[in-house]
Amino acid sequence: MYFITGATGFLGSQLLARLLVSEPGAKFTVLVRANTQHEAELRIRQVIEDIFATGENNEGSASQHSSEKNNSSEKNRGRTGSHYVKDALSRVRVLRGDLCQDDFGIGAEAFAQLAREMRIFYHCAASTSLDQKLEAARTANVASTRQVLRLAELAQSHAQRESGLFKEQTASEKAVHFHHVSTAYVAGNTERTVKPCELRRDVSFRNAYEQSKAESEWLVRSSSDYIQTTIYRPSIVVGDSITGQTSAFNVLYVPVRFILSGLLNAVPARPSAPFDVVPIDFVADAIQDLSKVSSESGACYHLCAGIGRESSPAEILDLVIRTAHLYTAKKLNVPAFVSPELITRAISSFSAAYEGLLQLEKLVSDHLKIFRKTMPFIPYMITNPRFDCSQTKLVLPGAQAEAPLFTSYAEQIFRYCLETDWGRSPWTNPNKLRTWAERLPCPA
Repeated sequence: MYFITGATGFLGSQLLARLLVSEPGAKFTVLVRANTQHEAELRIRQVIEDIFATGENNEGSASQHSSEKNNSSEKNRGRTGSHYVKDALSRVRVLRGDLCQDDFGIGAEAFAQLAREMRIFYHCAASTSLDQKLEAARTANVASTRQVLRLAELAQSHAQRESGLFKEQTASEKAVHFHHVSTAYVAGNTERTVKPCELRRDVSFRNAYEQSKAESEWLVRSSSDYIQTTIYRPSIVVGDSITGQTSAFNVLYVPVRFILSGLLNAVPARPSAPFDVVPIDFVADAIQDLSKVSSESGACYHLCAGIGRESSPAEILDLVIRTAHLYTAKKLNVPAFVSPELITRAISSFSAAYEGLLQLEKLVSDHLKIFRKTMPFIPYMITNPRFDCSQTKLVLPGAQAEAPLFTSYAEQIFRYCLETDWGRSPWTNPNKLRTWAERLPCPA
């Protein structure tokens, strides 16, 4: 049986849906934090219904097929969505608990019983806020990883007792497989090209999120001799490359939102800095595909655009402005870029930074609140590591191994933001784009 954390989150929900489709008949247990069991079940039901939603209620079609063909297509799409929702709800068991508590807060006996049942683990849950304190980040990310690893190791012990195998096992003989979603930014504050096998302890981190995820990955790597582990490191994840859909308007979306609102007078960024962006469908598909590959325990994969395929602040700004001109009537002033020298002085050290920060604040926005919300993202707009994806390309076949270039889907990403008012309004899919569920095979 599969055990999944973070199933109500952006990536976890997408991965759960893919596993449900690719593993027909398999059972899944998802851990959900909620006040009541009923609330936990409702949250998962909503996630499943949202993921498998189709455009069956939308009028018209983007294609020029006949009315009869359109009606047939809409009926098939509706049948596809309802089939997958019904099937998913029948195979997902919801467990109410808290990852950060001992035994998930469900008690030692229930925890031990869970370990007897589970064999495949996907740990997707994480707190991704860039401005959290280190103590909070460690509680959310490190402590939770430690608890899920403890469950996986207990599951391995049960499996060994059942099989009578107590010798050292190879990856293929290990009964438990632990899939861990990390981040490419465990590389820390560096401009080096980073390989997935690297996890250095001699680097500084730009925030508590990066540090806590690095510490979490160290825990996973230290368990790879006892249980089979696979680590996945996505870079900056945005919405679906076809529809632009997202449920997480964070990271890249924060400065973009201020630009589109006309609240940024200048962008605190180095125009040519490598900025690695990947769409959620590439990341979720890649994790699903890589998790089926037989590999050595401790294998790690970068899920990134990769060297020479990154975007940049200048390119992103141009794409944002172009999309705004296409889909809004609002006249936008194009923000200038703040000089790299001023940015460096402003964030280099507190002793020298005060004057620089005041200058930067005045340049960036007329609103202090906007500047402060932008601050956590400034380091990523100045300098970044570059990520070696050769191992991923070696294992994944053909086109599946490479993320699409951001220029090929950026318009969809930004248009979705505008059409939903940043998630505040329902998406009516005015251009009749095929949702993920509509791209699935129609059930017989």
